[in-house]
Amino acid sequence: MVFLLGGKVVKFAEKNAASASKYLRNWIRGDNNNNNALESANNNSNNSNASRSPYPTKKAAAPTANTKSKSKAHKSAASSKKKAETKEKPISDGRGSRVNTYPKALDDALRALMAAKDGDVSAISREDLKKLAEEYKIIGNKSEPPFSVLRTRCRRKLAAFQTGKFTDAEDKIILANIPETGVPNYVYIGRLLNRSPAAIHQRYTNTLQTNLISGPFTDDEDAFILNAYTTARDAGEVVIWSGVARTMHRKPVSVAQRWRRTLMARYGITD
Repeated sequence: MVFLLGGKVVKFAEKNAASASKYLRNWIRGDNNNNNALESANNNSNNSNASRSPYPTKKAAAPTANTKSKSKAHKSAASSKKKAETKEKPISDGRGSRVNTYPKALDDALRALMAAKDGDVSAISREDLKKLAEEYKIIGNKSEPPFSVLRTRCRRKLAAFQTGKFTDAEDKIILANIPETGVPNYVYIGRLLNRSPAAIHQRYTNTLQTNLISGPFTDDEDAFILNAYTTARDAGEVVIWSGVARTMHRKPVSVAQRWRRTLMARYGITD
């Protein structure tokens, strides 16, 4: 704001309208302090202008309907693309972040292969399992290839093994097929009884062995168990209690329980 008062040009900033009106009133009254008021007003306006940023601030534009629709379309396109990528990706096994899915058609095909081999999963050819793995996009891991994943599923999920207590007739069949020397063929015995090989192995080693020793453990047996543990620990291996029990002619469960419940506390071993 610029005023011409008595041949004198007086300038005020736009923000100092109150100071300008006060100056005009004082000029009309003939106040001598008008020059001081003018200097203070101009100094205040200069300080306020100096505190401002020399660069103009740009206000953010409000989102319009067009920008909103564009962002929604972009998000929907990205989500649909992500879904398509996940569908195209092969499915990994249960040990990874993704899980294999086994449709009913795959399980039916595996059961047909098992029926063709009279329930013997190990007799199923590797080529047949590879074809099914490629068809249904089954992926293995570092320790198991895809065909091995399907073979494991046949053994653990699809094999219709009989469960429950063993009968006297089944025990006689197990003992009749145990050789005098060598390792018993638990797969063959399980096929005869329609039971899993693991169940046959546990039944024989824990119950049917004739040379099993029962009763309290002796000091020599405790020392043997401790020696087996220290030997395996020094070698960086895990103790196989079934092998220790076979040497001692005792049940693997009783040997393992003897170590965990009694000997670990006696010798102060925590791991």
